[in-house]
Amino acid sequence: MKILTRYILKEMIGPTLLGFGFYTFIILMKSLFDFAGMIIRRSLPAHTVGKLLLLSLPHIVVLTVPMSLLFGILIAIGRLSSDSEIIAMRALGISTSTIYKPVFFFSFIVFLLNLYLMNVVLPRGNTELVSLKAELFTSSVEKEIRPRVFYDEYENLVIYINDIEPRTGQWKGVFVADNRTDESNDISSTHAAEAAGAAMATAHPSSQKIIVAQTGNLSIVKSSKQVWLNLRTARTHVTDPRKPEKYDLNGNSVQRILLPDRFSQPDANQKVAHSFREMSLTELIRQAKILSHSDQVLYRIVRIELHKKFAIPFACLAFGIVG
Repeated sequence: MKILTRYILKEMIGPTLLGFGFYTFIILMKSLFDFAGMIIRRSLPAHTVGKLLLLSLPHIVVLTVPMSLLFGILIAIGRLSSDSEIIAMRALGISTSTIYKPVFFFSFIVFLLNLYLMNVVLPRGNTELVSLKAELFTSSVEKEIRPRVFYDEYENLVIYINDIEPRTGQWKGVFVADNRTDESNDISSTHAAEAAGAAMATAHPSSQKIIVAQTGNLSIVKSSKQVWLNLRTARTHVTDPRKPEKYDLNGNSVQRILLPDRFSQPDANQKVAHSFREMSLTELIRQAKILSHSDQVLYRIVRIELHKKFAIPFACLAFGIVG
């Protein structure tokens, strides 16, 4: 590598690292404030808070890398220009392309780095972050739900338990008032699946469900980050205020209710168990082929995520030219 190339690269690396640290710190502090309510309410230990921030870094870094690159190039080339070093290079017969070649080389290296972060590190980081949030949520809900106190943190869903078995932590005397729409209310049973399915099929989206069970508990599916309310010896009462003469009753030895995700914003992406932001490039391409013939709304969302995989890293090349 020529001395001139090493010199220009050295001038850019310092400001770029400085900008990267500054921008990442600013956005990371915003994430910390977003987590503040959850941290204080659940009294999370320091190592858990650190893990939350660490897993938040991938989706922050992919944005701050292009920003810091532009900052580093502007500072480096600006200093060379202000100190008349570029004029001195031109006076020595060095062409402009030779001077700016290290800039484009540096931009291309950062582009490859950001491409790797966007397509490999980011999906894994998002998956682990959602899993950690789901685990914290489950453990906190078990602590927040207390005997003889109505738990109404969910929208249109109220949970009440009469007592908790001290030795096993099993709930006794569970009461659930579920006024959610059928699209957001996933219920499955084991021994009375056909009867439950028939009763649920007759329920209108505005129907009201009252579920009474002898025992129950919470569980989490780590692969899909789903939180389930497991009820045993349950009886479901389904009524429709617009049709008071209609009343459905079914009993299940085991009944499971999928609880909504309180951490992610509701959008069309929730129709898919595995979030698009947690998918790799190959998974997104496969998902796009499936949804292109079934759901155009989700298909467009997948296409946006696919474009992001390349558009954000390509910003490094664009910022290199602009700088």
